[in-house]
Amino acid sequence: MDVLYIGLNRGRAELYENIASRVRRQFSSGYPEEVEWLLKNGFDERFPSMQGFGYKELAAWHRGTMTFEEALEGDIRRTKAFCRRQMTWFGKFSPALWHDVSEYSASALLTAVTEPAKAHLGR
Repeated sequence: MDVLYIGLNRGRAELYENIASRVRRQFSSGYPEEVEWLLKNGFDERFPSMQGFGYKELAAWHRGTMTFEEALEGDIRRTKAFCRRQMTWFGKFSPALWHDVSEYSASALLTAVTEPAKAHLGR
């Protein structure tokens, strides 16, 4: 198949700021209560579904083996590490046309993405 890959990325500093902000919003918007409910209703913290970002840390907080701030920072740290692994993997994916979203206005990014797509589809 003749496939066109278009990738969007951001600078690492901006990406890390977005990760930290999102995790803080999650932790202040019911995530700790969700994990508490899951634990109280038989969802063992060893279940694969409870190993995701934040679940593991919040389970430790509910057990009292980690402070709330340590859980928050642990989730941020694990998410950043996952992000780095993804960036490494995708960085080696050479067929993609990469665009750094911070270098474009919204309309310019739309053009930068749609023009090659239109040309590719017109082949």
